[in-house]
Order: sequence, then C-alpha cells, then structure tokens
Amino acid sequence: MADGWSISGMWHRRSYSGFRWRDNLNLEASDWAPVTFTAPNHGTLPNGGGEQIAVYEFADPDFAYSTGEQLMTLAPDDWRTWNGFEVIVDGRLPRGGFMNASFTAGANQQSFCTSGRLDNPNGLRYCEWSEPYRPMGKLFGAVPLPFDTMISGLFQMFSGGHREARWRLDAADIGRPLINPDADGTTNVELIEPGTQFYDATTTLLVRFIKDVNVGASRLRLFMTASNIFNKAAVTARNQFFGGGGVFSPDYDRPTVIQDGRALSFGTQWQF
Repeated sequence: MADGWSISGMWHRRSYSGFRWRDNLNLEASDWAPVTFTAPNHGTLPNGGGEQIAVYEFADPDFAYSTGEQLMTLAPDDWRTWNGFEVIVDGRLPRGGFMNASFTAGANQQSFCTSGRLDNPNGLRYCEWSEPYRPMGKLFGAVPLPFDTMISGLFQMFSGGHREARWRLDAADIGRPLINPDADGTTNVELIEPGTQFYDATTTLLVRFIKDVNVGASRLRLFMTASNIFNKAAVTARNQFFGGGGVFSPDYDRPTVIQDGRALSFGTQWQF
C-alpha cells in the first residue's frame, strides 16, 4: 500500500462431517403421527405469527417407548460448512508504534437431520438452515511515548446472536396432552427459523498504559488496563422462552446477561 503498510486477504472454507448420533433401536420415524397447532400471534414472529406448525406424537397410544437400547453411530445426513473472508491491514506508526486492523465475515450452513429422519420427526423442523454473512472486526495498536511509557488499545466488534423463540406446547394448544415420552404430554417448538433474525452487534474497547522503570540491571514494568472504557452495558444474552399453553411469557426477550462494566486493573512485571 505504502511505505510500512500492507494489506492482505484470505478466503476460508471449512467443512465438517462424520458427526455421531445415538440411534434409538426401539424407535422409528414411522412410529409417529402429525398433529397441527397454530402458533401465537406476535409482532416479533415471522409474518406476525399464526403459522400452522406440525408436531409429532406416537401414532399408537399404547406404544411402549424405551430408551434402553441405543447405538452410537455415524450420522449420514449431518454436516456443517463455514465460508468466509478476512482482510488484514498492518502498518507502522510514529515512534516505532504499530497498528493491525482486521475484518472478517462468514456464513454458516448446516444440516443435522439424521435423528429427525430416522427416529423422531420432531427433529426435522429447522434441522437444515443457513445464515447470511456475519461480520466481525478488530483494531489493535500500540505507540511508545516519552519517559519509557507506551499506550496500546484494542477495539473489537462482534455480530449479535440468533434470536430464538421457544414455545412449550401442551394440552391448551391442541385440546389434549400429546402422546409422547414426556410425562406431561408437552414438547418444545422453535417459532423463529435460525439465521433469519439477529440481535444487535456489540463492541468493546480496552486501553493499556505501560511504564518501564530501570532498577539496577533489571527492569520493572508497571501497567494499568481499562476494559470497557466507555462502560457500555450491551446485552449479550436474552430470555428466549416465548411461552406455552396459549400464554405469552412476559419475560421473553428480557436481558439475562450484559457486558461487564468498566474495570481498571493494575499489574507489574519484573524482568531480570
């Protein structure tokens, strides 16, 4: 690019297969029958909700379900791929400093349908999905200052996580309990397709100040680190239980974890 500066780029593809799964030898997909229910209406759901969703229960009410005979084997239909690119800029700053900036964007695709196809068709809902390219960025640098001091910083940006909405289906949704392994006749249903809705991106900034002190033939390094310097309280996890039995959960989408607050830490390092 210019004297002391460079730019590079990379393309990555990662493929994963050969996953294992537990095959219940006492259970087949033909042992199940579909039951349809109407998803709740809500502005955060795709098309406002009201989707007709098929769940599955045992076709024979007297089916003797057992988990005692399982085989650990390879899952022939399960795979995952990740495609992404990365751009990196490196450069020298005044006084012998340096800077590194990188930007990465990648997209995940996956299919984990073996269990749903062979054992329990409830596992077929959203067993295969993909997401758009999701960005991540980092900027890091350090500059020496007068009087044997140095300042450095790290800024990072992360994509937000997937928005989910889990519904606990019970007798209130279909008029009777489901005939399934759950003693209460219930099951969980995901209402939002993975890879279609995301939470906001989060950012963080860390700054470190270093002072070197010569003590005879040895050197004492003093440093102070300030993390989350702007004291942002970005949400990193939310309650994703949407409700059940015809009742919306008022806690849905409520923050459960936020970024750690601003913190100062001090330390020393003695080189001799």
